[in-house]
Amino acid sequence: MTATDTSGVITVTGVASGTATITLANATASATVTKTYAITVTKLTAASVKITTDKSEYAAGEKVTITVTATDSLGAGVADGSRNLFSAQTTSTSALQGSLPAAAVVLAGGKATYTVYAPLASGPVTISGTEGTATDSTTKAVVSATFTVLSDGVAEAAADAAAEATDAANAATDAANAAAEAADAATAAAQDAADAVAALSTQVSEMINALKKQITALTNLVIKIQKKVKA
Repeated sequence: MTATDTSGVITVTGVASGTATITLANATASATVTKTYAITVTKLTAASVKITTDKSEYAAGEKVTITVTATDSLGAGVADGSRNLFSAQTTSTSALQGSLPAAAVVLAGGKATYTVYAPLASGPVTISGTEGTATDSTTKAVVSATFTVLSDGVAEAAADAAAEATDAANAATDAANAAAEAADAATAAAQDAADAVAALSTQVSEMINALKKQITALTNLVIKIQKKVKA
């Protein structure tokens, strides 16, 4: 390691992975103040990335602590800071309340923790993500952790009720759509009937007008015959 002193501020720069001990003392012929620090220098990339949970089984809705651990090729925790351990946001096979690890993981001592809450439905849950650019492997692997949500009668009933409510809402929507389609069909049929009545009314009017003309012609003919008979 190298160290520089600028206006009372000492900057230490790591030049290789490993552990070093730094002792600071006041610059006098016989140091009266000393302070010793143990410094560990680790790599910026991970040879191994793991996702773990604090338990393997949880009750429905129970708090779940997720830990992401990044270890370098020497077995030490990856250097502190934001590291792209995953190629994208990690995912879960079931909906969890809370934020899962993102692509960039903020490490402290090679680890980062997240808090989520287990789903209400029982069964296995898997959290997974593909290794990102801050990992050493050329072929990026999928990293995962699985835990089980135990059966809970109340929670299961709530989940079932929610599912049934969703199904009922979907059924109601389908019925409303069917009713709307039927109403549209009825409106179209009524319009067709109105058009047919209007057409029939026109035909009847034309027939009545024609009949009136025939009656008028016949009346005139009768009058002419009567006049000839009288003459």
